[in-house]
Amino acid sequence: SDPYRRRQALATLGALAALPDEAVEAAIPLLDDEDMSVRGQAMEVLGRAAAGPQRPLVAPALLASLRSRHAAVAVWAMEDLARQPDDASRAAVRGMLRAGKQEVRNRAVELL
Repeated sequence: SDPYRRRQALATLGALAALPDEAVEAAIPLLDDEDMSVRGQAMEVLGRAAAGPQRPLVAPALLASLRSRHAAVAVWAMEDLARQPDDASRAAVRGMLRAGKQEVRNRAVELL
């Protein structure tokens, strides 16, 4: 329950040359952490994983993050999905035009 320890753990993961699958899976729930800096570090670690061969581990979390109560997490997920060439990712971004938070809707417009 200590945000400092969660931040330190994520910082350690971020410094690794290769992320173990278990570490990627452990970082996913931290996207909903009450501490903003923990969420930021989780997005950094998971963004790195999503850019490589571990994308299949992260992809479901990206879609789920579109519904995050934290606008920054929803925007992060939407930005990642907007860079993907598949129709499902683009449709998910279009769906965010109806998001509850204005900040998220505005970014969806920009991305489309």
